[in-house]
Order: sequence, then structure tokens, then C-alpha cells
Amino acid sequence: MARTYGHYCGLAYAMDLIAERWAPLVLRELLFGPARYTDLQAALPGIGPNVLSARLKQLERTEVIARRVLPPPAASTVYELTEAGRALQPVLLHLTAWGVRRMRPSPEVSIFRARWAALALWAIAAEATPGPDADGDLYQVQVENTTFHLAVTAGCVRGTPGPALRPADLRVHTDAMTAYELATGGLSPAQATARGLLHLHGPETTITHWSTLYPGR
Repeated sequence: MARTYGHYCGLAYAMDLIAERWAPLVLRELLFGPARYTDLQAALPGIGPNVLSARLKQLERTEVIARRVLPPPAASTVYELTEAGRALQPVLLHLTAWGVRRMRPSPEVSIFRARWAALALWAIAAEATPGPDADGDLYQVQVENTTFHLAVTAGCVRGTPGPALRPADLRVHTDAMTAYELATGGLSPAQATARGLLHLHGPETTITHWSTLYPGR
């Protein structure tokens, strides 16, 4: 029997649907696109196969994710966010940004992924308020093997996984640790660039626009 708070409250009901242990992290991985069961298992160190199967079934039942079979030659079954699942993106990004701002190095935390560092950059940018001169900018960001792009429209920054569909105004490349330092404010873009940890390819004005998304502490 599924556990429930039993409260007639929108927040309690949402937590019933998506806040079981590991469920939000499954959704985190699917923010970057469809994934096979084995992909999710590899991306979620510490989760047992029975727990992963249970969470996937639960999220399917609540219509937050769906299964799809890829066409040949892949012919693999993948899990992906539904429209309802994609509607959770702003919530997941906000929670990520909230956590990133409070993160500190800990000897108890040893698991680290470039994708999570990329998500940190994405989440912090999504909450930034770019200046009017940045409107229309497109930034492609690569953190090791993970790529996403940010588009500035009407003063809002919208992120999408994968490469940009048109040539980006600025291409950004860095490693996972530097990405975390930028997101948490431990390094400014100027400092990271000066140390050779951050590589920016684009006009100086666009570099300035992107850099304002990560003002540091």
C-alpha cells in the first residue's frame, strides 16, 4: 500500500506523488532527456534495483514519466518525462539552486558527477536576472561530457539539455569541479578564466552577459 500524508493539501499531495526517497533524483536524471533503466542505475549510485524499479513504477502510475521504445536499430525501452513531469522542471531547478547556495565541501560526500555540476550551473542561471542587453543571447555550456544551452528571452533565462539548435553566441567549456565553484560562488568567471579552468568563445560583450549570471558570493 502506498504511503500518504493523508492531508487534503496541494503540497502534501504533490509530496505523496513525487517525494518518495530517490524519486526526485530519478526526475533529476530525466531532466537531461530519456534514459534506459541501466542508464538510470549507473547515474544513481547507491540505489538498489528493487528500489529503482519501484520508483519508476510509482512515477509511471502518477503519469510523471512514461516508457517508450526507441525505433530500430536501438529498439531500447527508455523512460522520459511526460508533460506533467516537464512541468516540474522549474521546481527541481529551484530546489537545486537552493541547495547549491548552501553546499559546502564535506568529507562524508564522495560521489560526484559532471552532470550534477552542469545542473548546478543551469539552476543558478535560471534564477538570475540578466540585463536588457542580454535579451536574445544564446549560450552553449559544456561541463566535461554534459552539454546544455541557455537562452535569454524577455529577461528570463531558459535552459534546455543538449547542444543549441543554432550557432550559440557564446560557447562555454569547463570541468565539473570548476562548474561547482562557479555555481556556489567559490570562483567568479573572471577568476576561473584567468586560471585556465574556464574557456569562453564569443564576443566580449556576450562573455560579460553570461558572467553576470554567476556573480559569486
